[in-house]
Amino acid sequence: YISSGAAEREAQRWSGDTDIAGHKIDFDDELDYISRWITRRMEVLDENYNPTGIATVVVGGCGHDNGVYNLQGQRISESAAAKGIYIRGGRKYVK
Repeated sequence: YISSGAAEREAQRWSGDTDIAGHKIDFDDELDYISRWITRRMEVLDENYNPTGIATVVVGGCGHDNGVYNLQGQRISESAAAKGIYIRGGRKYVK
């Protein structure tokens, strides 16, 4: 957006006296705010809505072997499957 000039055009069009509150647009501040907001919200979601308790993940393929996998198809340790939802031998289990 910088090299095309779009950011500058947006700032000229919507900043200062054209903004209802008179605020100036700063895209770097906006991107920083959005990044921090997403990070904080993901932390809240992880703390409150992570019922699996899976902390250790080893990326691998999900096959019909006797390995244990999470719902994203990532191979996990036996201890990580002690609580939550996991897949073993192509079947889904809930603990």
